Amino acid sequence: MIRQLLCLMFLLLSCFAFSQAGIQFMGGLSSAQNENLEVTPEGSSHSGYFFGADAALNQGKMFFIIGAQYHKLSFEAQTTKNYFSVENPMNWFKLRFGLGFQLFQISDDIKVKAKTLASINALVSYPENFNPEPYHIYNSSVAAIALGLGLEFKSISFELGYDIGFFNAVNKIENSKFDFLTASLGFKI
Repeated sequence: MIRQLLCLMFLLLSCFAFSQAGIQFMGGLSSAQNENLEVTPEGSSHSGYFFGADAALNQGKMFFIIGAQYHKLSFEAQTTKNYFSVENPMNWFKLRFGLGFQLFQISDDIKVKAKTLASINALVSYPENFNPEPYHIYNSSVAAIALGLGLEFKSISFELGYDIGFFNAVNKIENSKFDFLTASLGFKI
Protein backbone atom coordinates (compact mmCIF):
# COMPACT_ATOMS: atom_id res chain seq x y z
CA MET A 1 0.00 0.00 0.00
CA ILE A 2 2.77 2.43 0.89
CA ARG A 3 4.52 1.81 -2.44
CA GLN A 4 1.37 2.64 -4.40
CA LEU A 5 0.92 5.80 -2.34
CA LEU A 6 4.54 6.81 -2.92
CA CYS A 7 4.21 6.21 -6.67
CA LEU A 8 1.05 8.32 -6.76
CA MET A 9 2.72 11.13 -4.79
CA PHE A 10 5.75 11.05 -7.12
CA LEU A 11 3.50 11.18 -10.20
CA LEU A 12 1.52 14.12 -8.83
CA LEU A 13 4.73 15.87 -7.81
CA SER A 14 6.16 15.39 -11.31
CA CYS A 15 3.07 16.88 -12.98
CA PHE A 16 3.01 19.75 -10.50
CA ALA A 17 6.75 20.44 -10.83
CA PHE A 18 6.80 20.70 -14.62
CA SER A 19 4.09 23.38 -14.51
CA GLN A 20 6.16 25.70 -12.29
CA ALA A 21 8.80 28.42 -12.73
CA GLY A 22 11.72 26.00 -12.61
CA ILE A 23 12.70 22.49 -11.68
CA GLN A 24 16.09 21.31 -10.51
CA PHE A 25 17.18 17.70 -10.98
CA MET A 26 19.96 16.53 -8.71
CA GLY A 27 21.97 13.52 -7.73
CA GLY A 28 24.82 12.90 -5.37
CA LEU A 29 26.25 11.28 -2.28
CA SER A 30 24.29 10.61 0.89
CA SER A 31 25.43 9.58 4.34
CA ALA A 32 23.16 8.89 7.32
CA GLN A 33 23.87 8.50 11.00
CA ASN A 34 21.57 7.31 13.73
CA GLU A 35 21.81 8.72 17.26
CA ASN A 36 21.65 5.19 18.66
CA LEU A 37 25.10 3.57 18.79
CA GLU A 38 23.56 0.11 18.33
CA VAL A 39 22.29 1.20 14.89
CA THR A 40 25.27 3.38 13.88
CA PRO A 41 28.40 2.66 15.95
CA GLU A 42 30.82 5.50 16.69
CA GLY A 43 32.91 6.47 13.63
CA SER A 44 30.63 4.75 11.10
CA SER A 45 27.77 5.79 8.82
CA HIS A 46 25.24 4.46 6.32
CA SER A 47 26.59 5.65 2.97
CA GLY A 48 25.04 5.57 -0.48
CA TYR A 49 23.65 7.78 -3.20
CA PHE A 50 20.48 9.70 -4.02
CA PHE A 51 18.66 11.46 -6.82
CA GLY A 52 15.69 13.79 -6.83
CA ALA A 53 14.03 16.97 -8.02
CA ASP A 54 12.98 20.28 -6.48
CA ALA A 55 10.42 22.60 -8.09
CA ALA A 56 10.56 26.35 -7.48
CA LEU A 57 7.04 27.74 -7.19
CA ASN A 58 8.10 31.37 -7.53
CA GLN A 59 11.08 33.35 -8.79
CA GLY A 60 12.96 35.99 -6.85
CA LYS A 61 14.96 36.26 -3.65
CA MET A 62 12.53 34.05 -1.70
CA PHE A 63 10.61 31.17 -3.26
CA PHE A 64 8.59 28.11 -2.32
CA ILE A 65 10.05 24.66 -2.95
CA ILE A 66 8.37 21.29 -3.27
CA GLY A 67 10.48 18.25 -4.05
CA ALA A 68 11.19 14.57 -3.74
CA GLN A 69 14.31 12.47 -3.28
CA TYR A 70 15.13 8.77 -3.41
CA HIS A 71 18.07 7.56 -1.27
CA LYS A 72 19.71 4.13 -1.46
CA LEU A 73 21.97 3.58 1.54
CA SER A 74 23.80 0.70 3.13
CA PHE A 75 21.66 -0.69 5.96
CA GLU A 76 24.72 -1.84 7.88
CA ALA A 77 26.83 1.05 9.17
CA GLN A 78 30.41 1.00 7.88
CA THR A 79 33.59 2.90 8.71
CA THR A 80 34.60 2.99 5.03
CA LYS A 81 32.49 5.00 2.61
CA ASN A 82 31.24 2.90 -0.33
CA TYR A 83 28.78 5.31 -1.91
CA PHE A 84 28.07 3.37 -5.11
CA SER A 85 28.50 -0.20 -3.86
CA VAL A 86 25.50 -0.50 -1.55
CA GLU A 87 25.02 -3.93 0.05
CA ASN A 88 21.89 -4.79 2.04
CA PRO A 89 20.26 -1.48 1.07
CA MET A 90 17.68 0.57 2.87
CA ASN A 91 15.67 2.72 0.48
CA TRP A 92 14.21 6.08 1.52
CA PHE A 93 11.70 8.27 -0.33
CA LYS A 94 11.58 11.88 0.90
CA LEU A 95 8.78 14.33 0.14
CA ARG A 96 9.97 17.86 0.98
CA PHE A 97 8.45 21.34 1.01
CA GLY A 98 9.53 24.73 2.32
CA LEU A 99 11.30 27.95 1.42
CA GLY A 100 14.38 28.79 -0.62
CA PHE A 101 16.37 32.01 -0.47
CA GLN A 102 18.83 33.73 -2.75
CA LEU A 103 21.41 34.90 -0.19
CA PHE A 104 23.41 36.98 -2.65
CA GLN A 105 24.29 37.25 -6.31
CA ILE A 106 27.98 37.34 -7.23
CA SER A 107 27.25 38.04 -10.91
CA ASP A 108 24.37 37.57 -13.35
CA ASP A 109 25.34 33.90 -13.66
CA ILE A 110 26.51 33.03 -10.12
CA LYS A 111 24.16 32.91 -7.11
CA VAL A 112 24.45 31.62 -3.56
CA LYS A 113 21.23 30.05 -2.30
CA ALA A 114 19.91 28.44 0.88
CA LYS A 115 16.80 26.47 1.75
CA THR A 116 14.86 25.27 4.76
CA LEU A 117 12.42 22.42 4.14
CA ALA A 118 10.15 20.13 6.10
CA SER A 119 10.69 16.53 5.01
CA ILE A 120 8.57 13.41 5.33
CA ASN A 121 10.97 10.48 5.03
CA ALA A 122 9.41 7.13 4.16
CA LEU A 123 11.51 4.01 4.62
CA VAL A 124 10.39 2.08 1.54
CA SER A 125 12.43 -1.08 2.15
CA TYR A 126 15.19 -2.46 4.35
CA PRO A 127 16.58 -5.93 5.11
CA GLU A 128 14.26 -7.18 7.83
CA ASN A 129 15.66 -9.51 10.51
CA PHE A 130 19.13 -8.13 9.79
CA ASN A 131 19.52 -6.58 13.23
CA PRO A 132 18.93 -8.39 16.52
CA GLU A 133 15.85 -7.56 18.60
CA PRO A 134 14.71 -4.94 19.51
CA TYR A 135 16.48 -3.16 16.60
CA HIS A 136 14.81 -5.14 13.81
CA ILE A 137 11.52 -3.24 13.33
CA TYR A 138 11.73 0.20 11.74
CA ASN A 139 8.97 2.80 11.53
CA SER A 140 7.60 3.26 8.01
CA SER A 141 8.10 7.03 8.00
CA VAL A 142 9.65 9.82 10.04
CA ALA A 143 9.95 13.59 9.73
CA ALA A 144 12.95 15.88 9.46
CA ILE A 145 13.97 19.43 8.75
CA ALA A 146 16.27 19.77 5.74
CA LEU A 147 18.77 22.61 5.50
CA GLY A 148 20.76 23.34 2.35
CA LEU A 149 23.40 25.73 1.06
CA GLY A 150 24.20 25.86 -2.64
CA LEU A 151 26.11 27.60 -5.39
CA GLU A 152 24.35 28.03 -8.73
CA PHE A 153 26.27 28.81 -11.94
CA LYS A 154 23.84 29.42 -14.81
CA SER A 155 21.78 26.21 -14.76
CA ILE A 156 24.32 24.03 -12.88
CA SER A 157 24.20 23.82 -9.10
CA PHE A 158 26.27 22.32 -6.29
CA GLU A 159 24.61 21.89 -2.92
CA LEU A 160 25.40 20.63 0.57
CA GLY A 161 22.45 19.50 2.66
CA TYR A 162 21.80 18.38 6.21
CA ASP A 163 18.59 16.69 7.40
CA ILE A 164 17.89 16.68 11.13
CA GLY A 165 15.58 13.84 12.17
CA PHE A 166 12.63 14.56 14.48
CA PHE A 167 11.21 11.11 15.20
CA ASN A 168 12.72 7.76 16.15
CA ALA A 169 13.32 5.49 13.17
CA VAL A 170 13.47 2.23 15.14
CA ASN A 171 10.12 1.18 16.58
CA LYS A 172 9.92 1.69 20.38
CA ILE A 173 13.61 2.64 20.67
CA GLU A 174 14.39 6.07 22.10
CA ASN A 175 17.10 8.24 20.52
CA SER A 176 17.04 6.41 17.18
CA LYS A 177 16.65 9.43 14.89
CA PHE A 178 18.44 9.49 11.52
CA ASP A 179 20.36 12.58 10.36
CA PHE A 180 21.45 12.81 6.71
CA LEU A 181 24.38 14.66 5.12
CA THR A 182 24.26 15.10 1.32
CA ALA A 183 26.39 16.58 -1.44
CA SER A 184 24.75 16.98 -4.83
CA LEU A 185 25.27 18.22 -8.35
CA GLY A 186 22.23 19.32 -10.29
CA PHE A 187 20.87 21.21 -13.26
CA LYS A 188 17.88 23.51 -13.55
CA ILE A 189 15.44 23.70 -16.43
